[in-house]
Amino acid sequence: MFTTRLINEKGELGKKQRIFNDHGPEILKDSRATFANVVNTVLENAGLDERIDHRSYKDQGLDFLEPTHHEGHEATALRRQYDEEQKRPLDERNTEIVLPRIALENEA
Repeated sequence: MFTTRLINEKGELGKKQRIFNDHGPEILKDSRATFANVVNTVLENAGLDERIDHRSYKDQGLDFLEPTHHEGHEATALRRQYDEEQKRPLDERNTEIVLPRIALENEA
């Protein structure tokens, strides 16, 4: 997230800039590319092989993959509870803690 308002040297917000209304998709694409480049540089400098790609699966030529749906903080919290519960012995697990439907769909 970012603001479309000017910020002065005192940190005060000024007038909203309308350029995003006309060029939003281009600006967003450029911002995502910049972010991916920064992250990939840090990953490389850390000696890690992982990389991120800001492009859609389609633009990467990965049409066979489907994007997952955003789970939200509540589903994420339930997923964490479920994962922790799975570490417990079978006879000690709380069987009422289940993965939310959206998490199951994303897993599939």
